Amino acid sequence: MIHHVLLACPPGAEDSSRAFYVGILGLTEKPKPPTLAARGGCWFTGYDVELHLGVENDFRPARKAHPALLRPDLDALADRLARAGHPVTWGDDDELPGMRRFHTADPHGNRLEFVAPLPDRTTRPAAPVAERHRVGPGRYGVPMVSVKQVQVTFDCAEPERVARFWCEALGYVVPPPPPGFADWGAFDRSLPPERQGSAFACVDPTGAGPRLFFQRVPEGKVVKNRLHLDVRIGPGLVGEQRLAALEAECARLVALGATRVRLLPAGGYDESCLVMQDVEGNEFCLD
Repeated sequence: MIHHVLLACPPGAEDSSRAFYVGILGLTEKPKPPTLAARGGCWFTGYDVELHLGVENDFRPARKAHPALLRPDLDALADRLARAGHPVTWGDDDELPGMRRFHTADPHGNRLEFVAPLPDRTTRPAAPVAERHRVGPGRYGVPMVSVKQVQVTFDCAEPERVARFWCEALGYVVPPPPPGFADWGAFDRSLPPERQGSAFACVDPTGAGPRLFFQRVPEGKVVKNRLHLDVRIGPGLVGEQRLAALEAECARLVALGATRVRLLPAGGYDESCLVMQDVEGNEFCLD
């Protein structure tokens, strides 16, 4: 039986370690014995595991060797990590039989893996890999892939500013902060300086729409988006009634910082729509 797993961290990294291992992963800090506390670092416990972070003066992150931690809340944890600016990489279900898993890294670059058992499949034989996650005959005479959840990600300069705009535009809300933090501002201040303000998110309170994630990138927007959102304002409306609805919503969003680009008038099979840009110039349409 393993007593604990030791990971290295650079000198002075205790606060960022606490923000990650307690604030995001939900572990509990365990006081170090006085004789060891002077060496720095910190200890954490929870989910039947004890993790020790030890200071290493010539620190180098462990990018290959890593602990794999069992977590029953795998999807919720992946969501919290992504919101906090720690990307996750999901592994294929077939790579580790019977387990779902993803990898991420702590604030110091140490690789971490989180795993959870797959639902019991003993009640039916496993399908060939090519047939898994397929349902129905589908269009074009081939099987259709089952519906997956999607997230829409925006590259931007000021993630929170853009996210707040889209909350107002769509009626979305900001999800609750990680446990132990009164608000997202408090959580952001707990991160290393280079990660502060690097990401934000908003969600549909009804659960129907996709989550929107906003990540800071160094480069600015230089060309028209190849993908954009259509905000459905006038479904079923035509003619002047539709135009009035589009213009009224346009005026509301312009007051929030959006830009009106142009009206595309009705023609042929297409009804009118309004092309706009959000607070950082990302195109979208009022449809």
